[in-house]
Amino acid sequence: MREQTQIVNLQDGLIAAAKRLMASLYPQLYELESAGYTELDSTIISECVKLSCRLNEIVSKYQIEK
Repeated sequence: MREQTQIVNLQDGLIAAAKRLMASLYPQLYELESAGYTELDSTIISECVKLSCRLNEIVSKYQIEK
């Protein structure tokens, strides 16, 4: 359960950070057509979910047991 919570928290943080970064680099984001904003949002979410799972796998794989 703890691992699942960590993954969700990582996903939420990555998604929020990616959206903030995109907004700071591309001020024209707020002028996109609805379909463009939806596609961008979906891409950010799906890629951040994949990234968080992969990062968790790496940490779990190489974690030194105490």
